[in-house]
Amino acid sequence: MNTVNILLPVLNEEKRLKRGLDKLLPFMDNFFLGRYVLTVVDNGSSDKTENIAKDYVAKFNQVKYIKLAERGVGLAFRAGCAENNSDIVGYMDIDLSTDINCLLEVDKFFKNEETDIVNASRLSKGSVVIGRKWYRSVSSYGLKYLLKIVFNMRIDDAICGFKFYRKKCVEKLISGASDLPGWFYCIELIIRAERQGFNIKELPVTWTDDPNSKVNFFKQIKNYIVNIIKLFFVLRKEGKN
Repeated sequence: MNTVNILLPVLNEEKRLKRGLDKLLPFMDNFFLGRYVLTVVDNGSSDKTENIAKDYVAKFNQVKYIKLAERGVGLAFRAGCAENNSDIVGYMDIDLSTDINCLLEVDKFFKNEETDIVNASRLSKGSVVIGRKWYRSVSSYGLKYLLKIVFNMRIDDAICGFKFYRKKCVEKLISGASDLPGWFYCIELIIRAERQGFNIKELPVTWTDDPNSKVNFFKQIKNYIVNIIKLFFVLRKEGKN
């Protein structure tokens, strides 16, 4: 059976960290006993996040903690992968916006040795999205079709924060990717994975929107467009070499 390392990127999550871990730990003990790690990756929190995480580390051997000085999900993901020793490594939001039962489907996919990546999708047939604001739905579909046009992307949802990789696969992808700190890094990895022919299984998920999301919608859209343009030229240059 595959061992699994779930990375939990956090930034000032003192209110949600305990709730998330309290729900994940019994679930993982029930279905993944003896073969899982929960790694809290702290992107420079200034609240009580660190203290809470360290309390769990002291109580549970399955909980690990990494402290970073800088912010960014891309940074958190790379840091977690750098210290990963499990067969499968991936990340999910600490608010558990993706139904944790989807982890069972991830496990099933990786029983097939040909599966390299499991990518969650909120935009595929069979997905259930709850409480999503209309303008965020519009932006998600807009980003989906923009990525399909620019990069000939085949998956439906490149940004959903629930992705899992085989260890060797993600290490190869990271070695050839950029050092972007933010969310777009995760999009870059999945686009590169498609171009390199990795076997990606897309998983329709049940996903509940967080009404207290800290994401700046317009800043995020601008960031995506700028980085799409940059990545287009980087990949074109790589293709010519």
